Amino acid sequence: MFQIGGIMRAVLLALISGVIVSCGPSLPTPENDAADDLSSKAPIAMTLTDGGKGDWSLKIEKKSGGEFYAFSRSENDYRSESWQVVSGADFSRKHGFDTLKLNANQAQLTFTPYVKSLPGTYTPFINFSDGGTAVFAGQFDLFALEDDAGLKALGGDVYNNEGELFAAPLTLKSARPILYGGQSYDGEVTLSLDGKSSYAYIGDTDITQGKDFSGVIDPGLPDWISQRFDEDLSLVFNALAERWGFDLPQKGTILLAFEGYEDEGVSLTGGALPGNMIVMQLSGERLREENPRVTSYLKWFFIHEAVHLFQKKTDKSYAHNRYSWISEGGANTMTSMIMAENDLALEGYLLRIYGDSFEFCAQALEGKTLEAAIDAGPEGNYDCGDLIGRITDAALPRHDYFEFWNSFLAGLDENFTDADYFAAMRKLGADEDIVSRLEALTSDPVIDAEATLKSLMNDVGIDATFADGAMRAIAFPN
Repeated sequence: MFQIGGIMRAVLLALISGVIVSCGPSLPTPENDAADDLSSKAPIAMTLTDGGKGDWSLKIEKKSGGEFYAFSRSENDYRSESWQVVSGADFSRKHGFDTLKLNANQAQLTFTPYVKSLPGTYTPFINFSDGGTAVFAGQFDLFALEDDAGLKALGGDVYNNEGELFAAPLTLKSARPILYGGQSYDGEVTLSLDGKSSYAYIGDTDITQGKDFSGVIDPGLPDWISQRFDEDLSLVFNALAERWGFDLPQKGTILLAFEGYEDEGVSLTGGALPGNMIVMQLSGERLREENPRVTSYLKWFFIHEAVHLFQKKTDKSYAHNRYSWISEGGANTMTSMIMAENDLALEGYLLRIYGDSFEFCAQALEGKTLEAAIDAGPEGNYDCGDLIGRITDAALPRHDYFEFWNSFLAGLDENFTDADYFAAMRKLGADEDIVSRLEALTSDPVIDAEATLKSLMNDVGIDATFADGAMRAIAFPN
């Protein structure tokens, strides 16, 4: 099963006027012997070449196997407008997937990097203000199917991939330095496409070494953000390590791109990826000068992505997008807890978060299943998941939410579902009535969602006051 996770979505749009939010230690170091071994065994091998003038090419060599392939990350139809086949293949969009039919042992494609944010997946290429480029290798992940009928049977569901997602080598070539896995390479580097790919950076920007991270920080980033970035992230990682009960095995890798002041308001896009990597894109005219509300949200944004690194400690993720509320909502819950415990938010900021989560979830869930709400927009997994996280924390008699997550992850043998989540609640002594009602909330259509959520919150001791249709105060049980 192919997984996508950790993408930050538009969850706090109402908090800052004019804010637009989109949307998941070093990367594994490539080993030449392992790459050579993979190249000899994989059915195909790919070479991605940076032409140096915004032009890129992809060469695909078929070594064995069939001729029909589909791109695993096909949620968005962007390749059709930016990719062109030169020879050896037919490219088309079929049944919700971008597909390749290889007509020869070697195919050649060219394309212009797609640099716009995409819902539900990582930005394919990210431009830095000094000309550097971050390349998301996972956009080239392929799976094999015998024929078109097999693809049609998937119903356009990228999480229901019954084909073979195989490991294949991708050789990245450029005249510019290449940063991958915490190492710099001249000319080329070969990495593995295996469904867990991350970003490589191509450019001349120096690597920044912070207390708790290393990576590339855009030199165009506003001074009021860059000058305190190391200190802010150190506080975040230390606070999370204390609450989770362990340190990350190695420094986080950060790629932070600044995309200018042209956008109105503030635009923030981010994701957490395998290899303890966080990628972030910032832009907007309100970043010119420090603003307390924007500062609060930037901290919230950084913490949310950092939480995902701790969630990924067992390398397990949700088994299908319908369970994404567990990770994304859970990250929201822990982010708010860390901000409250360390006094990191502007006064009234967290109350607005709690109120918006309640309002957005109730609206998204009314008359629908949680899965339908998740399919319809980010409110299902982020906002409803956040409320479920808060209810979970309050429902545990002798454990807090961080202890719950440690126990939850420790009990996993494979990627998780909601059944694993509720089993972990029962294991830690949550009241059976509350667990059963949460199971119904996450599986059945919800009628009168507002009343259902208020009842659950009240019965676990979350004291929320509402007036004129808005949350005016909230208190959580100790």
